[in-house]
Amino acid sequence: MVSAFTRADYGTVPESFTAGDWLAWKNADLITDYPVASYALTYDASFKGTKITITAVESTDPEEYIVEVSGAVTAAYTPGIYIWSAYITDSSDSTKRIQVGYGSWDIKPNLAVSTADLRSHNQIILDA
Repeated sequence: MVSAFTRADYGTVPESFTAGDWLAWKNADLITDYPVASYALTYDASFKGTKITITAVESTDPEEYIVEVSGAVTAAYTPGIYIWSAYITDSSDSTKRIQVGYGSWDIKPNLAVSTADLRSHNQIILDA
């Protein structure tokens, strides 16, 4: 069985997650060209003016970039489709930054606390 809370079992960048849930993934693919001791991995995401920045932590045994975001932090994320970019930055010179990935996250509302109307726009109009 795979545990979402065990680093050895972390997967790759998720396509979707729920606000308020623990969020974790790892990236070992970059370490050949960008060892964790010399570089930093950061994810910047945006949705309708809302910005999220997530910085990976360094793991040296095994060497990989680890991302862990607590449920308390993700609870503040506004649900929606975010576009994200991943960047490697040289730790000795922050002006040296390159994009190493991009994608999107579908952040879903936490139904345990959400009071939002989850019907689609079409369903709202139809019901009216």
